[in-house]
Amino acid sequence: MNIQSLQDLRDRARELITACQTLDTFFVEGAVRLDQETQVKRLGEMTTRIRLRLEEAESSENGARYASQKGDALGSIGKLIVKGIGSKKGEHFRVDAFEKTTMARQAGRQHTFGNIMVRLGKGGLPDDVCVISFSELARTQNRPESVISLEIKKSGTLLFTPDSFMQLVEGVIRDIRNGKLRSPILPEQLILRPVLVTRSILTRKRIDA
Repeated sequence: MNIQSLQDLRDRARELITACQTLDTFFVEGAVRLDQETQVKRLGEMTTRIRLRLEEAESSENGARYASQKGDALGSIGKLIVKGIGSKKGEHFRVDAFEKTTMARQAGRQHTFGNIMVRLGKGGLPDDVCVISFSELARTQNRPESVISLEIKKSGTLLFTPDSFMQLVEGVIRDIRNGKLRSPILPEQLILRPVLVTRSILTRKRIDA
């Protein structure tokens, strides 16, 4: 075998090595891309689930608001009836006592509706996410929304308005595809993101007694 043949073999070997390296890079990049798209798919499924939960929570809040308004209307009719019954001389004090008792009961209840938030737990995206109706908790537990919100925040979780959460997920998906993030995405990785705004008290809807 002459020198030229050896040089040809060497060049051919170099070409094969380069081709193998290129192929290896292709497979590695393909695997990374496939993993990223799998993460994105899971986030998409999570988003669909959360949207459904938000719709259910909103429907429930609308029902509770309607029931409260209907109850207030019936209460007003009841007051008029009692006033009519107690309109005789000497019975006004009974009516006044009834009204004071009713007002005291109403003042002691929580009448907030529509404050629905998305909670991100310590497990991060996409698995540790749920929808919380602070208004429902406030009515059920008869406690202020602000107190309940503070307790949840102290547990190390993050709270988002529905819109800000969806914006957050869009940004996370972009970062995953750009190789900047990889799930699970923990709360501490998101704490400095500009979309992280929790306006639970400012965005709530109240119906006062």
